[in-house]
Amino acid sequence: MLNRLRGVTVRLPDKPTKKLVTDGAGSYYLVDASVLAASRARCRTTHDVGEQTLARFCAALGHEDRAATFSALFRELGELCGARAVEEPPRWSGIGDDCSPYEFSIDVRRDGTEPRLLVEAHDEPASPLSYWNAGMRLNQWLVDHHAAHLDTFRRVQDLFEPRHSELFGVVGHGVGLGRDGRPAFKIYVNPLARDPEGDVDVVVEALTRLGYAEALDTLLALRGPADRFSHFSLDLVAGARARVKVYVKHFGLTFDDVARLAGATTGAPASEWVEFARTVLGHDRAALSERPVYTAYTMTTGRPDVIDGATLQLPILPYLSNDLEAHERIVAVLERHELPVEAYANAVDALRRGPLEHEQGLHSHVSYSRQAGQPRVAVYFGSRLYVERYGWLSLDPARSWPENCWPLPALRRGPDGG
Repeated sequence: MLNRLRGVTVRLPDKPTKKLVTDGAGSYYLVDASVLAASRARCRTTHDVGEQTLARFCAALGHEDRAATFSALFRELGELCGARAVEEPPRWSGIGDDCSPYEFSIDVRRDGTEPRLLVEAHDEPASPLSYWNAGMRLNQWLVDHHAAHLDTFRRVQDLFEPRHSELFGVVGHGVGLGRDGRPAFKIYVNPLARDPEGDVDVVVEALTRLGYAEALDTLLALRGPADRFSHFSLDLVAGARARVKVYVKHFGLTFDDVARLAGATTGAPASEWVEFARTVLGHDRAALSERPVYTAYTMTTGRPDVIDGATLQLPILPYLSNDLEAHERIVAVLERHELPVEAYANAVDALRRGPLEHEQGLHSHVSYSRQAGQPRVAVYFGSRLYVERYGWLSLDPARSWPENCWPLPALRRGPDGG
């Protein structure tokens, strides 16, 4: 009977009123109701929750010196992005599988780790156009307060403004903290925003305007007939170090396809991508057909005629059943490439809510790439603000904006069946 009791107030003799609360992983605790109320008062919005989580996240990575800077920035972003009371139902979001509007990640390299975050600007009523307008307001705030560089983006901005409602997402902003502690920003926009079938035309026009036309033949050969250019990313900085990154969403890849894509661009043995995919998602799969896999291709201002780097990004759900399985497989990847495990393990400890074998969705994606010949792994963590109450909203074709619909096996939903 105990595991059916959620939020039940009980009166104990000669003791303060207690509330029975769950950690979301099958464990229940009696907590003073006054303490619980005070805690909730301090965490009134989704971004209040995120600010506290971000502080733990940075501390776990050994970046206590950057935690204050990152938390203050996240607080300001929350105000700009339309932070919502945690008790309210979620707006649509293209970031979290449960419509959480932000995500934390860790970039793991041999010389250290970097905390990163991704946010999505919202507005009412929730729609592609209102989110786009909110994102453009955030752009201007970044110019005014952080000297972000928008000249490159403005040359292609008109290509990505949404003209229809059949969109999973339209604009997001990534933030990383460099070794100097200063934030660096990038923007993600959607090549399908003008036309559900027009991603190729948009990417060709955008890269041509930006001076990357010589790289187009190579890039177009990496998009299969059933694939889509899903994201177009620009660093909001000036100079030769500014990057353009184009993402391809691949449907039904085989491991032979993975090897072909790697061999065409990475300059490393094609077997690396295959080994990475098999280690994370399993050696017994004939194809990665349960949910699309992403590749991303980077070009820089200083070398506009070549693809400078390539990344393979894998979704965790629905391929793996729980976060312990994901954790063990990611550790195996890190160890294989002699990358630091401790920082990643500490981050997981800071973010998990209970035993990993009872958790799902903490790990959302993991990616592998090489930079200057050195391996890099990025791990993306789901915020899971809504999954216990509403389930995996953005994976449900009955609720999803159609761009994200894809046949999926039944996933474990929240405690209420949401």
